[in-house]
Amino acid sequence: MLNATAISNSKINPKNINNKNDNSIGENAEQHLRVFPAYWKIRKQIKDDIMKSDFKIEELEERIRNLMCIDNHNDKNLSLIKQFIMYQNQNNSQKYLNTPNFHISEYESKKKKNSKNKTINEQKSNPQSIRSIETVYPEIIDSLNIAIKAFNDKLKTRIGLLADTFNKSIIRKRTIEEENTLKKNFWSKLEVMNSTSQYYIYGLPGKLGCPKSMNNIYFYNDIDLYNIITSLKSKFSDKLITRPPLPETYSSFWTSLSFHIKTPTVEEFRIKFKELNPNYVHLEILQEFENEKSKNTLNTRYELGNKIIKSSSRLAARQYSKYGLPMFQRVKLYEIMLISEFTDNINVYTYQYCSSLKNNILKFDLLIDDVIQNDVKQIQNDDSYFIFEDILSQVMYYWTRDNWLIPKVYQNKNVNNYGNTEGYFEPYTDNKIGKLYPPNGIIPIWGISSYAIPFCYLYNNPDNVYMLFREFYAKYSSRLHTINNSNGLVYQCHVFEHLFKQLDSVLYFHIQYIIGKSPLEIAFPWIVYSFIGMLDIEQILLLWDRIIGFDSLELIPIAAVCIFLYKKEALLNISNVNEIKNVFADNNSIKIIPLIQYYLFKYVSFKY
Repeated sequence: MLNATAISNSKINPKNINNKNDNSIGENAEQHLRVFPAYWKIRKQIKDDIMKSDFKIEELEERIRNLMCIDNHNDKNLSLIKQFIMYQNQNNSQKYLNTPNFHISEYESKKKKNSKNKTINEQKSNPQSIRSIETVYPEIIDSLNIAIKAFNDKLKTRIGLLADTFNKSIIRKRTIEEENTLKKNFWSKLEVMNSTSQYYIYGLPGKLGCPKSMNNIYFYNDIDLYNIITSLKSKFSDKLITRPPLPETYSSFWTSLSFHIKTPTVEEFRIKFKELNPNYVHLEILQEFENEKSKNTLNTRYELGNKIIKSSSRLAARQYSKYGLPMFQRVKLYEIMLISEFTDNINVYTYQYCSSLKNNILKFDLLIDDVIQNDVKQIQNDDSYFIFEDILSQVMYYWTRDNWLIPKVYQNKNVNNYGNTEGYFEPYTDNKIGKLYPPNGIIPIWGISSYAIPFCYLYNNPDNVYMLFREFYAKYSSRLHTINNSNGLVYQCHVFEHLFKQLDSVLYFHIQYIIGKSPLEIAFPWIVYSFIGMLDIEQILLLWDRIIGFDSLELIPIAAVCIFLYKKEALLNISNVNEIKNVFADNNSIKIIPLIQYYLFKYVSFKY
């Protein structure tokens, strides 16, 4: 409570009150202003100017006014834009640029300190390291619950359609005769038993997404997820903006998402992924040169990798992985970084665990087996992957039976094989047998087997492939088709849109408005399936090296943005939506990490 002395001693300045109100309006207007292309264009130019060594803070207002005059945008909207940019950039400039001998390392140390304090506070208020989306983004929870409820009803209908399509019950206990037949020659007999199923070949969905004309052979696909995410709406409105909201037909060309989630800026990403700065030497660059110096550097890195493998240090392995992993060291280093089970002999543990999963396959025949085996068949049309069909088939049989995934994916240690989960796409419980269906608690998205394909390049044994795949899936891939996660698909979509607008708002506007196709809709299958089927397998593994090393899926939407920037010239030369497919038809020349390095750090004028 304030006392009379404190009130009398305080200096009340009407100008300060007005400034405070103006700043408050400007700060709260950001979400509204994101629909204006001019806002992003001016903001980006101002940020670039601030990073110049000769920039003076007192010139900021005049610079904004000049930019507004150049574009002939002197209207009410731009006055709000001006207020917000002034508010944000003055704060940032005074905080860092006026510091004597300013260097990026000082900025980084401050960010780390603030991040550490924030993490401590979050842990005190919420002990779970991964929070659900309703905790972090409460403004969309009502809309999300409505969308998910409707979708769960649709899933129940699709289960019935799948049962009719494959002429099979949802779950059936095998007869003793069937079990004995399977025991004699397990995998080959299992393939023969399922050979009567009808298969449809559409190809991998990771490049162009699922065709809209697909038959009833899946539970849900990327199109369903996209429709859910783009239908979400915020229940809060900005009370400080008194004028009515923009018509949907006006704002929709600038975003596919009708609600706002805060994501890192370009500058913050440059700091978070500072090891990707071109100033650091990466494996891809070293392998391109054949001079003596590059060979010596490579040999030194290989020796370091061998030492890390011997030490089994997860922290050192992650740091080493940030610069790319050699193919001959990747398996051991992935095991160090990903395998969460503590065991003296991983090979013995793998054999025993997979044997227990085989016993479950022997006992129960599941409808989901036919759905996923149909999914596996999609690699038959791919020249790079078709040789792995048998291994992939066995891996996915394991996946459907493994209830180890339930607590790992849903972050709920109390979930058991007979209970329900916290997943929005609810699994089905068979009352007759008393088993959770599917046994792993996960309703699979169409293309689920794609996530396991890269691991088939690392092992010849399906048991080993599965054990590494399930760890990566539980920690990373599952989030790419999960909505109930603060770092899941909803967040990654916002990262994509916000970063794209920051790096090249003109190109974004051209695709969305001139061509008439949402950039997010184009990139959505790339993000959901983490570029499998879109990029060369080695490029995918090099990207995954960094995802594990930095422990961040944000590199996937960042990579998607960089691919658009790489294709900028071709995209600006088209104005028909039907031509987009040709632009992204050939991606063999894409080197994804150098691409991220170039575009993410393109405008950096300083060294770390």
